[in-house]
Amino acid sequence: MKQFLAVFFLLFFPPFIRAQLENIIVEKYYVADANDAANPTGNLPPGSVTYRIYVDMAPGYKLKQLYADEFHTFKIESTDTFYNHINGKSFGIDVNKNTLNKNTTALDSWLTLGQAAKVTVAPQKYYHGILKGQDIDGSFIGGTNNQQGLLVNADPSASPALTVKDGNGRDSVIYNMPVSYFSNGILTGTDDSTIFGSLKTGTEFIRDTFELTCVTGVKGIIPDSNQVLIAQLTTKGQLKFELNLVLIDANNNPCYFVADSSKTVLSPYNETTKGFLKYPPACGCTDPNYLEYSSIYPCTDNTACKTLVVLGCTDTMACNYNPLANYNVQALCCYPGYCSDRDLSVVCPGLSKNKQSAPGFNLFPNPAQNQITIQVQDVDNKEIKYEIRNAYGTISLAGNPGLVSGTINQQVDISNLETGLHLVRVFIGNTAYNKILMKN
Repeated sequence: MKQFLAVFFLLFFPPFIRAQLENIIVEKYYVADANDAANPTGNLPPGSVTYRIYVDMAPGYKLKQLYADEFHTFKIESTDTFYNHINGKSFGIDVNKNTLNKNTTALDSWLTLGQAAKVTVAPQKYYHGILKGQDIDGSFIGGTNNQQGLLVNADPSASPALTVKDGNGRDSVIYNMPVSYFSNGILTGTDDSTIFGSLKTGTEFIRDTFELTCVTGVKGIIPDSNQVLIAQLTTKGQLKFELNLVLIDANNNPCYFVADSSKTVLSPYNETTKGFLKYPPACGCTDPNYLEYSSIYPCTDNTACKTLVVLGCTDTMACNYNPLANYNVQALCCYPGYCSDRDLSVVCPGLSKNKQSAPGFNLFPNPAQNQITIQVQDVDNKEIKYEIRNAYGTISLAGNPGLVSGTINQQVDISNLETGLHLVRVFIGNTAYNKILMKN
C-alpha cells in the first residue's frame, strides 16, 4: 500500500523534480566569550553566536541572486541586535583580509555572494567562504594572528576552533577572479543603516524590494559540494530567516527558489518553494501515504500525518463510487458505456448481465478489516473458486477450495488489501456470483 501511494504521488503529483538547490546550511562559526566582549568596537555581548549561511547547489549550477519582490519577502531577523564592527562592511565581498586580525572585526555581520575577504594589493587574492570542516588552509584569524589575541574561544558547538580553521579558502588560479556584483535595497548612497551597517543597531532586515546580484553567477570552490556563502551574522538572539534565490545552469537559464509560496501563483516566474529556505525549518508530514503530505518540508513531524490517503472514485454518479475514498482518481471512475478500457462487469457488477447472487453465497463480516468468511451453502458436488478485485479491476486475492458438496466456510485474510471497496466474485461451477466488500 505504501509503495503504491508513494509511486502514485510521484507520478501524478510530483514534488518539483529539479534538484538544483539541494539545501541551506547554517554553520555555527564562532561563540564570543567575555574576553571578546571586553575588547570589541561595537556591541558584542558574551555568548553572541556568529553564523554563516551557505547555499548548497547541485554540481554545475551557480548562484546568481538573493532577492525580494512584491510576491516574496526577504527576511533576516533575531530576537536581539546584530553585531556590526565599526570597521566592518555591508558585503563580505568588500572585506579587506588585512582587517580581520584586528580585535573582533572578523565577526562583523554582512551579506555576500561567495567571497569572505580579499587582498587588494598585488598579487591580488580572493577568499571564498567555505565550511570550517572543509578548510585545509589553516587560519589567519584569532589567537596569535589577532592583534589583541582574541577569538580563541574553542566552544565545542562551533568546532573546529577559529584559531585552527577559519573557513576562508583562497581561490585557485583558474577561478582567481573577483566577484562583480550590484545591490539594491541596502545602501542609500554610500551609507548603510540596515543590520549590515555600523550606523545603528537593528534586529531585522525585511525587504519587499531587494537584490544582491552577480550576473555571471558564483559557484563553490569545491566543485562536488558546490556550496556558496551568502551571509555572516552575529547575534545573541534567536536567528530566523526567509530567503529567495536565483540559480543559473550552464546555459544561463534561471531557476527561482522561494521560502513562501502564499503569493507564488501571482508571480510571473516559475518559482519552486523549498521549506529549508526558512530557518528554523518548519517540519511537517513527509509521508505521501497521508493527505497532509508535502514535498516542501525539510524535516519530518510525524504528528502532522493524520489522515491516511484512500484512493478511489468520489463521483457519486459513477457506478463504482467509493464513499470511503478521500482522494479522487478520476481515471478509476466507471460509467455505463465508459470504464477506461476495463471490464465494466468486473468493476461494476451491478450493471452487468451476470448480476445474480447465489441464494447460498454469503460474505461476512462486511465491512471488514482483517478477515472475512466466504460461505457457500447447498453445493451439489461443484468446484468452488473465488477472487477479490480492487477498484482497478485487478485481482488482489484468489483461491480455489476445490470440489465441494454441502456447505463451505472459507476464511480469507484481507489485512493487506487497500482500504476501500472491493469486488468479491465466487464461481460455483461455471457460474459467477458477485458481492461488494468494504475494507476498513
